[in-house]
Amino acid sequence: MFAGNFERYRALHRRRIWEPSAMRGLIALVVIIYLVGVGVVLAPAIEAKWNTVPASDFAASLGQALPYALAWPARVYRSVIDRG
Repeated sequence: MFAGNFERYRALHRRRIWEPSAMRGLIALVVIIYLVGVGVVLAPAIEAKWNTVPASDFAASLGQALPYALAWPARVYRSVIDRG
């Protein structure tokens, strides 16, 4: 009797693991939006220096711009809060 319940539990658990869930989709959407935002913030720095500076200077400028780009959600949040 216990073995039958265990197998039923295993089957339900296995099915739940492999089914796409709404939470996974939401997390994926948030990560995609975040990475697109980072790309949008970095785009001017990349455009300005893509063909005009050596690779080492290009990498250094991206390294300097990256912290600013990664913090874009905080800036958006502050701008929304300041309006209200």
